Parts: sequence; C-alpha cells; structure tokens
Amino acid sequence: MGHPKVLCVDGDPRALAATQMLLESKGYAVAIALDGTSALARAREPFNAVVVDYEMPDTYGALAASHLRSVRPELPIILLTWCHDIPSSALREVTAVVLKAGDYPQRLLAKLHELVSRHDIEQSRCVPVQSAFGHHLA
Repeated sequence: MGHPKVLCVDGDPRALAATQMLLESKGYAVAIALDGTSALARAREPFNAVVVDYEMPDTYGALAASHLRSVRPELPIILLTWCHDIPSSALREVTAVVLKAGDYPQRLLAKLHELVSRHDIEQSRCVPVQSAFGHHLA
C-alpha cells in the first residue's frame, strides 16, 4: 500500500496550505478542496480520511461531512475547529474533533494516524469473496 491519501477541506487558503504541508511532511498524500462543494465532487476518490474545517465560506464543515458520509459512510472524518460549543447534530457527522489550540498539529497527526490505521484494518477485513458462480460477494 502507498502513502495514505487524505482530503483536506478548508475555505482559508493559508490554513489549507499549512495543513497540507504538515500532513505531507509526515508522508501523507494530500488532496485539497477550498469548499464543501469541491470536497463532495471528490468524494468517490480513494481517500483514507478527510480533514475538514468547521467554518467555511459556503457551508459548515459538519454539513460537508454529512454529504461526504452519505457517499462514503466508512470514511473517517476529522473536524478542525476553534469553536468549543459544537452542536451535537454536527458531532454525529464526524469521527473525531480536533480543537485548533495549543499543540493541535500534534493532536491532529496522532488522531489521523489512529483513524487511518483503524480504517485500513477494517477495510482489509472486507475482502470480496468469489462465489461458486464467479461473482464477487461483499
């Protein structure tokens, strides 16, 4: 398997570039999207995880996560935010939340590593089985 591929979504180009540089420095292959619409357009690409900012110009990160989850329910999604009071409805749409304070780059990397590793293990258990008729069964 190659480098884990992560989709980063943030409406702030500077913040997006910083997150991209951080993840690439740790060996992740990073694709970027500046808004929820662009992220959803890439949803079927083979990402191992998504990192999405909570507040973006066109939508909230939780709404973008909800749309991504409708296409890829198994995909780990990390929500980045400065906000301490995230509605519970938003929390249901993501796998984890990382607060943008203090040593958040290290906490983001640790959470991403944990979720990508868990996702890879779960996906390896879902190997298609070929039936007696030559069809792949899920």
